[in-house]
Amino acid sequence: MRNLLRFALALALLTGGCAAPAQPSTTTQPNAAVTRPAQLDTSTTQMSQVGSYRIRLTPDQEPVTISTLQTWTVHVETADGQAVTGATVSVDGGMPEHNHGLPTKPLVTAGADGDYRVEGIKFQMPGWWTITVTVEEGGRRDSATFNLLLN
Repeated sequence: MRNLLRFALALALLTGGCAAPAQPSTTTQPNAAVTRPAQLDTSTTQMSQVGSYRIRLTPDQEPVTISTLQTWTVHVETADGQAVTGATVSVDGGMPEHNHGLPTKPLVTAGADGDYRVEGIKFQMPGWWTITVTVEEGGRRDSATFNLLLN
């Protein structure tokens, strides 16, 4: 009788696992690390991806150093050169070759004449870094990504 119960339990476990249809995985793999392009654009002024804004990213102190909190200025203007005030500006970044983000979450505050103050940027190692500036204003959302090479 005991063997019959063991057999029934084993059969139920085996067939139960096969009876349900397999579901595709809903988890996504993190982005893979990216190799640095041979010709890396390190311009500090760029048009946003959609072309809504011209964005300039400037560190308050140069050279940019490793392992220190820094303050930067983002200047945002329309494609025709008008300063953008009252927008929501956010800053994020990371190291594409290492597949990790900034070790801090920068705080952005609006200034005057299209300038936005970015406090709390920190880079913890030398190498290729990207900083993405996102601008939301008047129902539009656009961004530009800047490349930095730090020693």
